[in-house]
Amino acid sequence: MMYNERQLKEIATKYAMFCVSMKDKGIESPFDFEDFIDKQKEYSKMKIEPKVDEIINFLNSTTQAYGKRGFQLKGKKIRSLVRTKMNEGFDTHDFFDVIKVKSCWLVDKDMHKYYRPSTLFGNKFEDYLNENVKPIEVTKENKLTDAIRLAASDNY
Repeated sequence: MMYNERQLKEIATKYAMFCVSMKDKGIESPFDFEDFIDKQKEYSKMKIEPKVDEIINFLNSTTQAYGKRGFQLKGKKIRSLVRTKMNEGFDTHDFFDVIKVKSCWLVDKDMHKYYRPSTLFGNKFEDYLNENVKPIEVTKENKLTDAIRLAASDNY
């Protein structure tokens, strides 16, 4: 497909904006300008949303680390779920935290089927976000605080 000068300028502007947003996050651009033009053809009806793409790529890298296939960047459902949560005020680090916390499901033979966007980014997203990856460890300071609290409440 041949582009006229105006269309090429628009694509170049979008590519520049995409590269700058990726650089701001400390990420190298995943494709060069020619690949970007090919992606434009493929995703011409979709908006280029670097944050959404970054979240889907992170989810895919996590699933592929466990031998799973992954999710498509052009999937309407996953993009819609991510956009909805972003509109509610969550940022990319929140998505990364949920993906990391729930990656334990990938090794669980009963739970691995629930490691999917509709579950991760659905109604319980905030609950998953507030889960801890590791249990809280009791330190000496906690024991001392508990001993002081017990002593203070003790009736002599």
